Amino acid sequence: MEAHEVGRPRWRMIRRKNIVENTLDVRVQPQYDYLTCKANQATVSTNLFAIGQGQQYTPPGGTAITKTPWHTSMITGNGMLDNPKKLLVLNIAVQFDPAMAIPDLNATSINYLATFKMFQKDFWQGHVMQLPAGAGPQFSGAATVGTTTGSGQSQLFTSSVNGRPSQENYNSLVYPGGGVAGPADAASGQSPVLPPITGVLIEQGAPFVVILDPTQTNTPGTGFTTSNLTVAVNNTLSVGVSLWVYLCGVTFVAVV
Repeated sequence: MEAHEVGRPRWRMIRRKNIVENTLDVRVQPQYDYLTCKANQATVSTNLFAIGQGQQYTPPGGTAITKTPWHTSMITGNGMLDNPKKLLVLNIAVQFDPAMAIPDLNATSINYLATFKMFQKDFWQGHVMQLPAGAGPQFSGAATVGTTTGSGQSQLFTSSVNGRPSQENYNSLVYPGGGVAGPADAASGQSPVLPPITGVLIEQGAPFVVILDPTQTNTPGTGFTTSNLTVAVNNTLSVGVSLWVYLCGVTFVAVV
């Protein structure tokens, strides 16, 4: 504390608690983007974080929509953060729309291959079921009981969604421990040491993307078709696939 601050309100000191000196304001805030596909439509590979607020996005089988903050946090789109924003990514999460029909939850979890890239370099790749959001739908099973006549037959749908809707349920990109990473080098006798991994830093102006691709399955080049269930026939309604991809972590923004 400086002499002139004695006995005065300390707003400046309070403000500094979330400011990195000489750089940017720091807050826990994810960047997110939206994907959707209408019912009874073939799913396609989609590049997330490419279309910003105020720009148009046309989903498979649907009409163009203008993205708002409800759809995406991206201001400029083009796979880059708006100036001077930076993001330290600590984990990737996929949040399903809870209105999705169970077959579409199942198909989305297993068929979509997720790839997180920056500067065309892969930083994570795997199935969507490996990217829980700590929120969203959780379903273990549902049965519809038919009759002995006609086409009505007993059916059982089970769900393999991406984890428990619990706040701590995330797939982290952080490895804080570090340590020895391999056997000792024959010449030096030294073992390589892995430094702690604190996340993936997206600098301002760095191109990044999360690709959700359902076409890399046993029938390459073809995405699954979303369900077309009706209440009258199936006791449930298909609304297609809708989800958000979150890059969760620490956002650095301009000091205002």
